[in-house]
Amino acid sequence: MKKCQNTSSPAPHRSFLKRKTVSHFTLIELLVVIAIIAILAGLLLPALNAARENARTISCTGNQRQLSQARMFYRDGNQECTPPYSTIMGAPNSTNNASFWTANMVMNGYLPSTAILVCPSRSQPDPEYEIRKTFLKNTAKSWKCYDWKWTYPDYGSNIEICANAFPSDVPKVAYAYTMKMIKHPSAVIDTAESIYQYDKFNRGAQLVYSYPKDKSFLFAPHGGFRNCNVAWLDGHVSKEKTPMDSRGGDTYRGLLHAEGAFFASKSYTPNPWTKDNKAR
Repeated sequence: MKKCQNTSSPAPHRSFLKRKTVSHFTLIELLVVIAIIAILAGLLLPALNAARENARTISCTGNQRQLSQARMFYRDGNQECTPPYSTIMGAPNSTNNASFWTANMVMNGYLPSTAILVCPSRSQPDPEYEIRKTFLKNTAKSWKCYDWKWTYPDYGSNIEICANAFPSDVPKVAYAYTMKMIKHPSAVIDTAESIYQYDKFNRGAQLVYSYPKDKSFLFAPHGGFRNCNVAWLDGHVSKEKTPMDSRGGDTYRGLLHAEGAFFASKSYTPNPWTKDNKAR
């Protein structure tokens, strides 16, 4: 007698009976996450940008301090005279082979690197600007000492103490060539952040004028274009606030040098450009 065969299929394993449950984000949940990330980014990015700018400002202060020290070394080795605009009376050129003050200090070893001549805040917006790039790479030493590119550092010398500057631009009674002529070095500007003119490069200027002029004037690239670093003849560096946004053209220059203003120069005896606009 044949046994009956069980034709029914075997019972499925218990694990197959359990279905895996996979959770998915809904569109609304994704949008909420994206919105939270955007909010956090909006809160953090300004703080990060402010921190970066603060670091660049501190680096700029360091540059000014090194430049100020180099100029002090120059005075020590040159009968207390400040670095002149030109090594001769007149503008440097290929005929006279004279040097601008920046080239003079670099070529004679007072400045160890031309990168010191560049404000970090101003090297960011215009990476295509070849002069700053060359300064930063410290390859400007290959230029001739009379090359016009030397006239565009981001820090300008106070024209009032810069011998061999343009006589027609500064009253001769204002000149203070040597430290002996200056009673209060802590109140007289040595170098300040400068701009030659407003353009897409905002290139610096080797001289800073003490009265309103459409070229070669004080510039404030920090703190919303209101703060600039200034080096004084005693070697200290301070952050000073301009009366308005330093991109303000004629209005800015007028306020910058108005009578009684911080950067004004109205009293020339015995030395110029004092911190409180009084003769020293």
